Amino acid sequence: MVDNSVVGTARHLSFLQVPVSLLPTRDVVAIVAQRPANAEFAYVVTPNVDHVVRVHRQSGRFSWLYRKAWLSTCDSRILSALAGTVGIELPVTTGSDLTRVLFEQVLQPEDRITVIGCNDETIAILKEKYPGIIIHHYNPPMGFINKDQEVVKVVDFVAAHPSRFVFVCVGSPRQEVVAYRLRQRGDLTGLGLCVGNALAFLAFPEMRAPKWCSRFGLEWLYRLVTEPQRLWRRYLIDDPLIFAIFLKAIVTHSVVETSTVMGADTVEIQSE
Repeated sequence: MVDNSVVGTARHLSFLQVPVSLLPTRDVVAIVAQRPANAEFAYVVTPNVDHVVRVHRQSGRFSWLYRKAWLSTCDSRILSALAGTVGIELPVTTGSDLTRVLFEQVLQPEDRITVIGCNDETIAILKEKYPGIIIHHYNPPMGFINKDQEVVKVVDFVAAHPSRFVFVCVGSPRQEVVAYRLRQRGDLTGLGLCVGNALAFLAFPEMRAPKWCSRFGLEWLYRLVTEPQRLWRRYLIDDPLIFAIFLKAIVTHSVVETSTVMGADTVEIQSE
């Protein structure tokens, strides 16, 4: 049994300016499962290479979204491997794996969830696969994040449909911005999960890379081969910058910082 009360202040490492939990997957699942549905709204983020590169390219502009989270889990075996080269054991808990376990082992009949994003076909399949779970769904229009009135519609929809979990699946950094806006409202309950394509992978398992690809950190290659037009720039131009970012951090002794507070209005970072 994991003490759910300590998660917000549990030790996270700030790895390359993005906080990541040191908890193994089993503890992450236990903590999320134990959190009361009526607890004050908080959110989980699952940063990967793309997220870290974006934080650095934007001069830290988005890093605060991760530091406001209740829990941040590493979603990348590449990040974990880089951490390993400097003696850091960084557990990997992907948003897709966490989502699958929640649906298959944690959610109970009559539990309510809200989904922001995903198309109607995905939601229909999930309702068929998990008939006992009550699913509320809202898919905001393209470009919604740049129109405050559309973001307000998302927040109002979540407020009107109180749920144990709120799956925010609109891509990064949009989903983290939405999760923060939900937290900022102040009167919501439940736990937000910023998990990208996780529900699509759950509805259409064939979309996800084979397990052996994930095991060897090659899921990016599988996705590039299957969706080259959409992902070529991310995987061939943007994400390789992670190696330059990592080398620069080694030279400047800034690979790791220790964050003692997560999800607070003020986050203190101390160099280790």
